[in-house]
Order: sequence, then structure tokens, then C-alpha cells
Amino acid sequence: MNQTINQRIDALRDVLKRERIDAFIIPSTDPHLSEYVAPHWQSREWISGFTGSAGTVVITNQQAGLWTDSRYFRQAGQQLKDSGIDLYKEMLPETPSILEFLKTNLKAGAIVGIDGKVFSAEEVLRLQNDLADNSMTVKSTDDPMHQIWTDRPSMPQEPAFLHEVKYAGKSCPEKLALIRQEMKKAGAKTLLISALDEIAWTLNIRGNDVHCNPVVVSYLLINEQETHFFIQPQKVTKNLSDYLKEATISIHPYEDIESFLKDLPSENIMLNISKTNYAVYSAIPPECRIMDKFSPVSFLKAIRNEQEIAGIHAAMQR
Repeated sequence: MNQTINQRIDALRDVLKRERIDAFIIPSTDPHLSEYVAPHWQSREWISGFTGSAGTVVITNQQAGLWTDSRYFRQAGQQLKDSGIDLYKEMLPETPSILEFLKTNLKAGAIVGIDGKVFSAEEVLRLQNDLADNSMTVKSTDDPMHQIWTDRPSMPQEPAFLHEVKYAGKSCPEKLALIRQEMKKAGAKTLLISALDEIAWTLNIRGNDVHCNPVVVSYLLINEQETHFFIQPQKVTKNLSDYLKEATISIHPYEDIESFLKDLPSENIMLNISKTNYAVYSAIPPECRIMDKFSPVSFLKAIRNEQEIAGIHAAMQR
């Protein structure tokens, strides 16, 4: 196992050398900044062998480190043994942060690589500012794991399914109307939603894309008149397609979100930069005014209606 980990790190370093990248950061998230992710996005676990739920790996040409919290100190120490990856125990006074590690081990002018799809826009903007003080830059690249992870699991393929109104309490059109009211109050013409739980609530759909989380990997774009849903086509059953058509929701391939955003008109777009990945954020035309706000969905879904409360009680009884 550890020999395999060494080989994986060497393969990544070969990619970094070709791309002229001096360090690469691998978090534990997916393009929706989820806490729990589908196997396809478990890159940090694959490159390190560490199976804990939280951690970040940094690979340079000469060094490799894993940062994790106190829940996993013993586990990480065991799983990283002989892997060439050093354990950095977070929150201990002697442990350098990732930023401090980069500043100590890289020279001025160094390039730090990331996959912009698995970092929030907020994180990348902050990292860019912090590294600029040391004359370093951040480079958002395509995921290098595509080149070296030969048996990588595919993206989740299971079909999405409906969450009936008798359980949801409000229909999808009713929820969209409430969301548009909140958008109008804020002065936003368009709302971009990346958080999977918010999309599931808005559309009254569920899925099996993430273990123990009934969500569907997708994006949702809402404007004053239209709703655009970005999802892998094979996940849309005829039943779901008919349902979305009846709700006047347009379906687009999941991968088209960035190209679609590039054609947005010059207007106010609301999104949460802590819940929107950097690659998607960067696709928005500079002429648009980005309104960094919590999604109105996060507040609307926090207030449970009678049917939702009854569902919670029934679940507790079971």
C-alpha cells in the first residue's frame, strides 16, 4: 500500500514538473464544497492513503504533508507510515499552517497549483492575497488526477428521484416564487446555487450520489423568469424530466455550467463565494456584479413547515 502511495506521489510530481507547478494542494471536498463526497472526488484519500473524513495534502517537488485535526492524529500516523508524507497536527502551537509551510519551503516566484473546482472562490481569493506577499502565485488547473488515477470511480450515475409534496409541504413552483421574492428584495437578477442540499430542497428532488446524504450532484441557476438545472443527462428519468418540464425548468448537461455562465448578461448575480467553487466563479463575466450573500434558500429551508415537522417526528419514532 505505501509503495503504491509513493508511486502515486511520484506520478503527480511528474505532472507538476510538466506544468511548471512547484506545489499542489489537495483538499477533501468536491465541486460543491461538500463535507461528504462521492468516491470520484476522494482524491486526497487516494493520493495519501489516509481515510479520515477531513484533511488536506500538499505535495511539492521534495516534500509532502497531510494536515488533519485531533480526531485523526493516531489514525493518520499509522496510515502515513513509510509513505513519504509527513503528518502535520492542526491546532498545535508547533504545527505550521499550510500557508506557513508554503512560504518556508518555496522560493519567491513559485507557483502553487490547485484544482479550482474543489476550492471555494473565497479560499482561492484569500490564498492569492496571502501568497502575493511572498511573490508567489496561485494557478488553477484541470484536475491532475485525471492523468494518473487510472481506476478512478466514475461520477455518480444513479437516477435522481422526486420528493413528494406530501412530505415537502411546498411544491417546487411555490418555493421558486419565494426565492424570487427574496432575490427581488436583494436586487439580484440571477441566483447561482451550488450547495447540493439547497438544490434538493428547492426542486423537491433527492438522490443517492453521496453516502448517507440524499442529494444530487448538480447546479441551479434562477433568474426572474427562468430556472436552469445542470445535471448529468443519464440521471434524469422520464418521470423527472416530465416533472421539471411542468415546473418550466430547463435541463442542461452538468458540464455546461461554466460555458453557460460566460454568456450571462451584465447584471447582478447573487452567490455565496464560500459555497461556490473557484472555477465556476471565474466563469462569470467581469461585467456582472457579483453579490456575495448567503443564498435565500439557506434561510427559507431553515423554517420547517407542518409536513416537514411531521416527517422529522416520524423519523425519530422509527
